[in-house]
Amino acid sequence: MKRIMIFLLILICTALPAQAEDTPDQAVLTLIQAEYPNCTIGQADQWGDTAAVALEHDGKKILCIMESQNGQWRMTVNSSTILLPDEDLPTSLYLDTDETLFWTYLGLNDCSFHFHAAREQDGYWYFKDEIMQQQVELDETARGIRETMMTWSDRLGSCLIVTESEQDENENLIYQKEPLYFPAAWLMEKTDLRFFNICELPFLMEIEYPGQWPEYTYLQAAAAQLMPSYTYRDGAMSGNTLQFLMDKPDGTRVLAVYDLTGQREMTESSALPKDTYYGVENFTTSLGVNGLCVTIENYGTNGVTYLDGYMNRAESLRIGPMVVGGNEGYDHLLYFGKHPWRDIRYINWNSLPINREEAAKAMDTSGYALVDNPDPKDRLHLRERPDRESKSVGKYYSGTPVVIHGIRGDWAEVTVLDSGFVQTGYMMKKYLDFSGRLVIDLDIMPDWHFRSGAILYGWTDENSYRQPVISQYEWKVVGIIGDDWVHVWNPWTGEAGFARVADEMPGNG
Repeated sequence: MKRIMIFLLILICTALPAQAEDTPDQAVLTLIQAEYPNCTIGQADQWGDTAAVALEHDGKKILCIMESQNGQWRMTVNSSTILLPDEDLPTSLYLDTDETLFWTYLGLNDCSFHFHAAREQDGYWYFKDEIMQQQVELDETARGIRETMMTWSDRLGSCLIVTESEQDENENLIYQKEPLYFPAAWLMEKTDLRFFNICELPFLMEIEYPGQWPEYTYLQAAAAQLMPSYTYRDGAMSGNTLQFLMDKPDGTRVLAVYDLTGQREMTESSALPKDTYYGVENFTTSLGVNGLCVTIENYGTNGVTYLDGYMNRAESLRIGPMVVGGNEGYDHLLYFGKHPWRDIRYINWNSLPINREEAAKAMDTSGYALVDNPDPKDRLHLRERPDRESKSVGKYYSGTPVVIHGIRGDWAEVTVLDSGFVQTGYMMKKYLDFSGRLVIDLDIMPDWHFRSGAILYGWTDENSYRQPVISQYEWKVVGIIGDDWVHVWNPWTGEAGFARVADEMPGNG
């Protein structure tokens, strides 16, 4: 993963407030020296009768919080497990009020990290949130900042809520992902700073490969919370899910996939071969099944997205909700149809395909057709009524999948695409391919790369339903609607919708 330079503007976030004192009372420093003789004080701050000190003593990084009562200072927090043990002391530490404490690390892994704790009504201090900030390049000339925030919540079953957003240099929001809810009930008591241990928190970091965060300790504890009668074998975070390789009480091995979004649902696979393992060489979030590397991702259902014959017994196959693509040299040709690998609950893991031919034989194309123009450069009209004089609501490229609803003479009533934002109308039957094996040539369809921050629309109207585009790539133009709009499709995720021509990335073919 490309390393990102630190965004210096975040220094604003760490400026000391005017009311805070740069140097605590001498009585505070005397108490610190008495507790930790010859220690090195990195940062210290005071607000009224509350003081905080970050220090190093005998190789340990220690955070102390002290309070004055009746003129006497006493320690209320005194811990070597709050600050990052393998890093330097925080770059800054300050009390925003006598009930709010922040400490910051700048330049750590080319990012900045901000921690926040607060004193609650019971008088104790609790961890509240952590923020990671990175500078990102929006395009060749503009930069922005990506912020990932992890907040503790004692609601929703006690969890860590992780959000990610991106802003430009003028603080205009580019996108904000939906929150992810990480189960963490066992951390409830440990958010109290007296018992808090940063090494037990899934500490945010700039990851280099999928599955690197969160770490094994967290995953094992999460599995115990979610499936207390199962035995944890391995797992990782993949997309917006947690994947757990588990053994049931009867010994059956399964993959359990937990949805981290607001749904927070658990999906359990059909029985896996007993020797199935998790993590295949550099495919860290894949299963090893009968000599195949099997990647599971969510595209509406939790299904297979990639098969690789890493023991030279099979082709590499890429799989989407309704497509299967081949290895190098054939990656532009996709088989289209329903297939049995789109939902882990029903997969027969002992009959996974090992080549394109096996995959094609297992696909069901009934009820579907592909646009088949005599000249691939032509586009087929989708009309409001089964009449050549009827209004055209779009012109579609060869290979565009359609759902067949019925035949009316020379016309077929169709829905263009079968997921995402679609549209329905009539196409001439003679320009549709109804053959048993439906093959899409992606080279016929123009590529579409969204401009950063672009929107996918539910219809050719800027006031229609809108959703931000997170993945800018691997989209195809299936249809042209007037001069200002295109109908786009991502065959690997099943996403589809309408895009403004103005939102095309400069230089896109």
